[in-house]
Amino acid sequence: ASTINNLSIMFIVRVIFFFLLLVFLGIIWESPTARHQFLEEVYVVRSYINKSCKQYEPWQVIAVSIGITLILFQIYQFLFCADESLWNRTRFGVFRLVRRLPFIGSKISKELKKSREIFKREFLKTSPT
Repeated sequence: ASTINNLSIMFIVRVIFFFLLLVFLGIIWESPTARHQFLEEVYVVRSYINKSCKQYEPWQVIAVSIGITLILFQIYQFLFCADESLWNRTRFGVFRLVRRLPFIGSKISKELKKSREIFKREFLKTSPT
């Protein structure tokens, strides 16, 4: 139920955002000077992108665009679409990384081995067979 509420709230927020964007663009489009300035800025950005990509073939531009889109999607999924909070996932990730360090990992494995031996001795001592 909470997932449905979150999805519906996100949908409503997106609809409001796009509505406000359309209103903003409509206001800009009504004013001839604002429209001219907006189109001029779009032309400047477009020409900059074309100059930057002039040395690459079209398939390379498409491949990089797809790669960047997938990376941004993965970052979005990691930040906002997980069951646990970002803080918990970061904390667990840091501790997992620290456990994998050689000098700490060996100490942890020694302690685990010692604990297993103690457990085996105690369990075998108290077992009925």
